[in-house]
Order: sequence, then C-alpha cells, then structure tokens
Amino acid sequence: METHQIVPIAYRPFDTRYTFFTGNSKGFHCMPRGNVMKHFVGKINLGLCLTKQFKSGSTYQHCLISETIMESGYVSNKTSEITSIFPLYVYPDNQSLNFSGSLQRQPNINETIVKKIAKIIKKDWGSDDFTPENLLDYIYAVLHSPNYRTKYAEMLKTNFPRIPYPENASEFFRLADLGKELRLWHTLKHDDCDMANFITEFNAENPDMTVDKLKYENETVFWSKTGSLKGVPQTVWEMYIGGYQPAQKWLKDRKGQTLTVADLEHYQKMILALSKTLEIMQQIDK
Repeated sequence: METHQIVPIAYRPFDTRYTFFTGNSKGFHCMPRGNVMKHFVGKINLGLCLTKQFKSGSTYQHCLISETIMESGYVSNKTSEITSIFPLYVYPDNQSLNFSGSLQRQPNINETIVKKIAKIIKKDWGSDDFTPENLLDYIYAVLHSPNYRTKYAEMLKTNFPRIPYPENASEFFRLADLGKELRLWHTLKHDDCDMANFITEFNAENPDMTVDKLKYENETVFWSKTGSLKGVPQTVWEMYIGGYQPAQKWLKDRKGQTLTVADLEHYQKMILALSKTLEIMQQIDK
C-alpha cells in the first residue's frame, strides 16, 4: 500500500472520509470507476454530482458538488438514485505530458453548447468573463432554482437534468454569481464560512460529547443529555439534499463517537452553509 493511494472521498453531504484507491476494478473497491475518478485523484478539479432519476421525496434536490472522488451514495443511497459525477476538467494520462512535463487539463464541456452560450452572452469562451468555472456555476444555480425543480419535476424523475440556455448575458452572470456562492458554501470554502459568522451556540457547561439519541426542540439539537447546539433553524434541520437530511445524517453517522472540537466546528459550518443555501435558492428565482 502506497501513501498516495489513501485519498479523500466525498462519502455523504458535508462528510469527507478517506479510502484506499487504486482505480482497479474488483479490488478494494468493486467498481471504482477509475476512468472517471482518475481526474480527481491528486488533481485540482470540480465535479457535478447528480442522479439520473429521483424517487425519494416529492421534490428534486439531488445535486451537489465535489472536489474529490465520491462514493456512489454521496447524494442518495437508494439503488435507483445512484450518484454520477461529471468532472469539470479531464486530465491526460501520464504518457501524454507536454514538453514542459506538465499536465494540460481540458474542459469537459461540449464545444457546440459553449459556442451557442458565447453568442448569447457576447463573450469569448476562455476569456476571464466566460470560463469553465462560471459555466458550471450557472448550471449549479439553475439546478437549485425552486421554479426549475417544480417546472421540470416529472422529467427529473426519469433522467439527468437538462439545463436551459440563458436568455441573455445579464441572466447568465447573475445566476453564475449565485451558483458560485452555492459552490463555495457547499465545499465550505466561502470566505464567510468561519466561526465569526456561526448562527449557532454551543452549550459548553459540562457537555457529554458522545453522540447518543438525537433530539430537536426549540431550535436546539441535542446529541446527548447535556451536549447540545442552539440556533439551528427548523428549516435547516429538516432540509434535504438528495436522499439525506444532512443536519441529522451527519450526527446519526457518528452515534457512539465522541465529538472533537474540530467535529463541532465542522458541524456548525454545515449548519451555516445549509442556512445560506436556503437563502440563495430564494434569490435565484427573483
């Protein structure tokens, strides 16, 4: 076993674990999808994580972002809602290094579609104003639009999402800006994702940090009789991403474990990010 084969994996929403990854089938992972995941291992990338259909819940919420390889149940663990990841960039194999010895990644984007959007927004593809990242951000915002989710609910139940072209440059860049905000919150890399902006308050008087039975009342989450976190909005506590309620799922998956200071900080960042997600989603349709 080589240390470089121990890599982070997006296991569940806001829950990154580590795994032994070779990319070889029928090994440590039965079907690791090495042909796709190789574009994430040891590389800088973004992946749009989607399900081809959804059956859990009455509304579509089955999309998320990842910077690493992901587990097939990342967005939902239902068999019919297996998660697929679409890398923003594809990297060449090692034998395809250029003369300087560097890897030249390429946007994993349909050129015909890019040209049509470039014509609509009157910007050149590859310029500072029209990049793979802000095209991804535009898509990410559309997927989080409540109106889009309602309008195309039946289609989303049976196939991958289809994204409408922007009507004009103003719409494209407005949505791309909101999509970037969502992406940064969902990767917990937003500039405001820190302790100074937490909306929650930790009960620090002799708390039992071992996760036991969860209880939620009066915007307070209890994971033990004396361990609790105040200020968790009910909308956040009940919020779904795919087949999960992240604010609940993250704690349930740690039953019997003792939460550390780092765990508590991460959980509070999650709560903040989920709260901001709900706010941004309302802005998308304005």
